[in-house]
Amino acid sequence: MLPLRVPRILDATSNMQHQHDSHTEAALYWAAVSLIVCEGLSIEKAADRLGVDGEELTDILHRRQSLRPTAFGDSPLPSPAKPH
Repeated sequence: MLPLRVPRILDATSNMQHQHDSHTEAALYWAAVSLIVCEGLSIEKAADRLGVDGEELTDILHRRQSLRPTAFGDSPLPSPAKPH
């Protein structure tokens, strides 16, 4: 009898789905930020433009803003140089 490999396959599939969701969420976040900051849209109007629910977009914005900058793969801002 062959050993079951289903959990390993499911883990890989789950991981790929999580990465896809994370990339999709990141894209929505940055697109929304662009619409809100550059075009002056409200969150609701940005959500309409992006084709997502306003409450879902609000949750994404709050969740992403609460993460550390390095969690997005961004570098933290350099600290100002101290005079010697």
